[in-house]
Amino acid sequence: MTISPRVAWLAGAAVVVGFLLIGRTQARRGVDFPVVFAAPDTLRVEYSGIGTLVAAGQTDVSAEVAGRLLTVLVAEGDPVTAGMLMAEIVPDIRSADPEILAGSRAQADARVASASASLEIARLAFARQQALAAQESAPAQFVSPEMLEQGSGRVSVAAADLQLAHAARRELQGQQRNAKAQDARSRVLAPRDGVVLERFHEVGEIVVPATFGGDIGRLFTVGDPTRGRVLIPLPEALALALTPSSRLRVRLQANTSMEWTARLIRVRPRDGTSSSGGLRFEADIGLDGGGTPLPLGATLIVDLATPPVVAPLTLPLRVVVSDPSGADQLGVFVNTSGLVAFHPLVFGRTGSRSIEVLSGLTRGQAVLDPSEAPPPVLPGQRIRQASP
Repeated sequence: MTISPRVAWLAGAAVVVGFLLIGRTQARRGVDFPVVFAAPDTLRVEYSGIGTLVAAGQTDVSAEVAGRLLTVLVAEGDPVTAGMLMAEIVPDIRSADPEILAGSRAQADARVASASASLEIARLAFARQQALAAQESAPAQFVSPEMLEQGSGRVSVAAADLQLAHAARRELQGQQRNAKAQDARSRVLAPRDGVVLERFHEVGEIVVPATFGGDIGRLFTVGDPTRGRVLIPLPEALALALTPSSRLRVRLQANTSMEWTARLIRVRPRDGTSSSGGLRFEADIGLDGGGTPLPLGATLIVDLATPPVVAPLTLPLRVVVSDPSGADQLGVFVNTSGLVAFHPLVFGRTGSRSIEVLSGLTRGQAVLDPSEAPPPVLPGQRIRQASP
């Protein structure tokens, strides 16, 4: 059946006229508006954040001397105990051989003993010369001024020789201490009980102290694989409401059926500010795998909920609107003599679905629900208030 252009035109015109009549009718009768009522409610903030799991209390084990790895005695996944030997390094610059240093030390000790004896002999001889010179009956030729001067010189020379012997021995002692310390630094020991989580170098590779080489100096990471920590960003309202009793649930993003018990360690501010200009926060969350190794480095979903708090007067979040005039305030729409009016309010704590009203409303007062009304909703619009 073919519809003539005239019939199609008439049908279209009828539709347009119908819409215009409906609009005029709504303008006269008003738009139906559902309402809600201010009432007490239990506030709870719920939030899900995403973070990466790291081992709890993990410790980096780094080289303390520059050199080449001679031995690596552990692999990833191996258990270690505090003080256990994990690797050995051959230093690039080695101290003198300990046995040679021990022989030189014995010679230095002997030299000190000999110089001490020589000084004692020189002092005794000089003291005897001084005593003879003081006797009036002693012949002058036996203790002349020249002889006293020579005796004094021998004492000075012996004293200087003893000082040199002591200095040589101190230098050897320092070399022995350095050799012993270097030997200790070239032995890489486990800093704590745990498991080797990561191993960064193989035998024969060059390593340097971490203070100079960054990751080049990292040899191992040791930690507890059954306990972990995850950091997640938080909105400011949630960060200020979280407490140690807040409910936490942690799930593996790749397998949400895997869950762990969790505890809130602390909430701390992050550097910078959020896109809205407020402070940025993050939650430090501890996990207990209950003996089950955790997938370190995996992406986790952390579900948080604050403890429930009963607020004496609340509204659903969906009815809160910004001031249509552009002023920096929040409020609600109310029915004023059949017309939409903006009513500013003072709000308090925020939950996931409700918000606390501190002032501006009384219990049982009706508020328009713009989420259920045809847009746009503007002050002065004629309305018919519907039931909630």
